[in-house]
Amino acid sequence: MFIVSLWPYLNTIDPTAGATFFGIITAGFSLGQAIGSPVLGFWMNRVKSIKPPMSTGLCIQLVSNAIFACLEFFPPTHRRYIMLLSRILVGFGSGNVAVMRTYGANASVKKDRAKAITMVTACWVCGITVGPAIQIAFAPIGYPGMKLFGALHLDMYTAPPLLASLIDLLVLILLNVFVKEEYVGVVDEKKVEDPFYALPKPKLLPIIVCIVTRFTLMFTITNAEAIGSMFVMAMYKWTNAEAVKYNGMIMLGQSGVSLIVNILFTVKLAD
Repeated sequence: MFIVSLWPYLNTIDPTAGATFFGIITAGFSLGQAIGSPVLGFWMNRVKSIKPPMSTGLCIQLVSNAIFACLEFFPPTHRRYIMLLSRILVGFGSGNVAVMRTYGANASVKKDRAKAITMVTACWVCGITVGPAIQIAFAPIGYPGMKLFGALHLDMYTAPPLLASLIDLLVLILLNVFVKEEYVGVVDEKKVEDPFYALPKPKLLPIIVCIVTRFTLMFTITNAEAIGSMFVMAMYKWTNAEAVKYNGMIMLGQSGVSLIVNILFTVKLAD
């Protein structure tokens, strides 16, 4: 939701941070997710439920986004490090995406599994599509915007993370109140303990291909996140507000294409 405004915001609250440290901040999210995904996935396997790890991930995201919105409460020399911490934590919380996709596989029978996982991915892409649009909607507020209390302002930089915290809270409530877990794609424990039952051996080559494909995708996305805003500001001499607005439009178009492709996959797999 606010990835396009990261660089303009950092450059506003701490002009001495520089592009190198911004690259570290961008990498912080990926580092957190790389740690959070296996940790939350392992937790799900141990408790045989998605709710505890998903709820924990959402709580971490909620707090991290709130910290991001309150960066101006901290001394100027500390703000870059607090932003880095918030991005690492929100990345860790985003590790629940792995839990969500795993549940999509476990809650569907074999013939519907590809469709189920594609639908889960399409919903995730839908969020990525809506996020830049929300950032564009907040761009007219400008900076410093409206003072709420103390050092907290409602502006084009802080409004998106505050809204993100509210969305995290809403999803947390929906998850624990309305979601009823069903597992039809998991082998029964009694069957696994049967000495005459053998689980199929994992196929190494497809696993490697999936890992490499995912790595390539995230490498490209992270590269665009790291240099996107500063590149357009340097190339077109855009102001911070213009960079947030127009770079948000670029990401909106990019995510829209991705969403259409995922929907087409879902429709095709439903045939």
